[in-house]
Amino acid sequence: MTEIVDRPRSISWLRRLGPGVITGAADNDPGGIATHSQAGAQFGVNMLWTVILTYPLMTAIQSLCARIGRVTGLGLAANMAKVLPRWLVSVQGNRI
Repeated sequence: MTEIVDRPRSISWLRRLGPGVITGAADNDPGGIATHSQAGAQFGVNMLWTVILTYPLMTAIQSLCARIGRVTGLGLAANMAKVLPRWLVSVQGNRI
């Protein structure tokens, strides 16, 4: 009789989290960390009100980009290059 071995839940969870962690970590460069640290030191929580305005806009753009990418199989820049003038959009690594 063969035994069914369940994977630990953490491995499955980490697999699904993988692309998000990589994308999130890609923006953590020294320049960004220094800029955010300086802005936080200068303004503290005084600029926190902007989250109310920017979060819905950011969510809408991310959703739109994900849906376009899912349907076309191309990234946002490659899709923009199909519609906009060539000099306005620079696509590297994708053939159109």
